[in-house]
Amino acid sequence: PANSLAAVAQGVFLLSQDMADNTADYAAVQQEINLGNPAASTLLLKVSGDMGATHAGGTPWAVGSSQYNTISDWITGSAPFN
Repeated sequence: PANSLAAVAQGVFLLSQDMADNTADYAAVQQEINLGNPAASTLLLKVSGDMGATHAGGTPWAVGSSQYNTISDWITGSAPFN
């Protein structure tokens, strides 16, 4: 969709509506992760609130929380598509 392309151009991270397009969502997430340094991944910085921006997905996750660690561990494990 055109508004998704505009959002990407503005640095906004969007997933498909109802996360219905796994392939596109995975590709979007790949742009937000740093396999060499998971803690520096934009995805983790956003969800923890460490980027200084409000996280539109709800309350930020504390670094070290189970939610944060689940994503960090996934990235550390090479972020497999499964």
